[in-house]
Formats: sequence, structure tokens, C-alpha cells
Amino acid sequence: MHPPQPVCTLFCCVEPGPLEEQAVRLVESLRRFGGGWANSPVLIYRTRFATSFQRRTLEAFRRLGVEVVSIRPNNGLSWHQFIRRYDAMVDAESRTDTPLVAYVDCDILFLDEPAAITPDDDADLWAAVERTANLPDASGANELYFRRVAKVLGVPFDRLPMLDIPASSVHDATQGYLCFNSGFVTVRRGTGLAQRITENCRAIVRQGGMHPKSGFHFTDQVVLPFTLLAAGHRWKLLPDTHNFHVNQWTSPLKFVDAVRDVKVLHYHGCMESHVWPQFMELMRQSDHDAAAAWLEPLGAVSDPRSGCAKLVARWLHAERVLRRRLYMASRRRAAAALVP
Repeated sequence: MHPPQPVCTLFCCVEPGPLEEQAVRLVESLRRFGGGWANSPVLIYRTRFATSFQRRTLEAFRRLGVEVVSIRPNNGLSWHQFIRRYDAMVDAESRTDTPLVAYVDCDILFLDEPAAITPDDDADLWAAVERTANLPDASGANELYFRRVAKVLGVPFDRLPMLDIPASSVHDATQGYLCFNSGFVTVRRGTGLAQRITENCRAIVRQGGMHPKSGFHFTDQVVLPFTLLAAGHRWKLLPDTHNFHVNQWTSPLKFVDAVRDVKVLHYHGCMESHVWPQFMELMRQSDHDAAAAWLEPLGAVSDPRSGCAKLVARWLHAERVLRRRLYMASRRRAAAALVP
């Protein structure tokens, strides 16, 4: 019996270092536990200058059927750590014939098939709700940022829905503006949505649409809902099980009950050596025994680069930080003009 035709092409943006190992584990988890998504095409994007991947990384990618793609978006924004994923999304659409294309962060594991995402849905975008940038706060910083983005993109702010975000085992019920976490975003191919997101992200950055506290950190997550509203696209909010967050700052064992039903686990820094034992215990206590048995021999994520490669990476990082700071300073006057 032939495997089912894949419905989605997945891609992520990877740079040499710990992300290499995380990307390999991401794809391996998809192949092992992804169910109907297990045979999905996977693209690994390199979107800016860096040292080479390790030989063992490239061998793992070949074994897992991964295609490595290099692109260099000519937009002067290579310092921005998030916008590049949408340049890659536009390119990914041209390389596949699957109905859906999904960006996935490297720090994600598939523990089951993400069955809430299907081309049969009446949607052009699938993503889970963001629970940080979209919440009204006492300082008013988040609302101010949303209003700035609305002004740049020409979308009336009052068109943005306010959501009743239900409680979960680790979150209280709250209200927040429509906003998507961009660690796992799926779009319908051929709708032009990826190109619109890319253009709108660039417009926000170039016109100084910075968050009062976080700068350009949340650019793409806030741009997404306004892009959908402006062009009449439809969306489907995914349940927490399809992008569930645990982190290295809170004991992973706090999340045992919630993780039992999780399909897509966003583990952030939980594969670092100081959290690794607790993360393995989380996998076992939440009944993901097969995932635990596969992961445990691999150990914590490490940095496979040589000392020379690490020095080059530090230099590139410092250069990009400097360019980002200079860019932000040059846009502060423009940002001031966006105050509603």
C-alpha cells in the first residue's frame, strides 16, 4: 500500500550550531510520530551568510529526505530574526505542489499528527493564539503597538477581533486581540497570503512600527491578523495541543497533565543540559513513552561547531545586533509619527 499523498510541505530556517541538532530532531519526530503528515516534504532554509552545517547534520538531512535550500532575500533586513521565514515561505510555495505550506520553529517536536489542520477547512491560515503580545496590559504598550501596525497597513483598528481566550491547565482565561503565535504557521498555497505577509512585515519595519518595549520582536505575529483582515483571508485558530509551550524557566513537570494530549510540542530551551533530565521525565510522565525512548539516548542538545566557527558566528551576531540598533535608532522618529 502506498503512503497517502502529503497535504503539507514543512520548512524551517536553520543556522549552524544548536539549531542543527534541533532541526534534525524536529524532522525525525515528524517521520516517527507525525501520522498522516509523516511523509511530508521538508525544506531547510539558509537565508543569510553563515558557516557550513556539520557533515553529520547533512547526512541526517539526506537520511530523512530533507532538501536544503539557500536563498538571500535582497531587502536589507537580514538582521531581523523573524521576517526571513516569510521570504522562505514564498520560496517554498514555488517548490512544492502540496495544498498547504507550514513554517515550523526548530524547537518543536511532533508527538502525533496535527489533525486539526486539513485542506478541507474553510481557512487560508492555521495557527495557535499568541498569549503574550496580544494581551491588554496596564501600560497600554500592546494596544499602542497594535494601533501602530493598523495605521501602517491601513486597516481600521476596530476591525481587529477581541478574543475570549479559554483557560487551559497552565493558563487562566483571559481576553486578547486576535494574534497568532508564529512558531507553527500553516498557509494555503496559491492564495498570495505568504507574499502579503512578507510585504507587510517589511512595511512595518521600514516605517518604524516598533513595540514600545520589545522593538521589532513581535512584528510578524501582529502583522498576521491585519494581513488576513485587509485581504479577506480566513483563518482557523488551533487548539493549544497543536503548539503547546513549555520552557526552561519553569519546571517542565508543571505541564505533565497538559502535555498528555499534545500533538505539537514547542519546547523552547528544555533540551539544554540543565533542564534535560526534567524534560525527559515530562515525556515519560505524560505518557509519551515512545518519544522518550527515542530521545533519551540522544542526550541534551549541544553546539557541534568548532571554536573557529563559533568565533565567526559571534562576529556575525555582533554585526547584526549593531545594524539592528542603528536601524531602530533611525526609525524612532518615524515611529513617533505613528502614535494614534
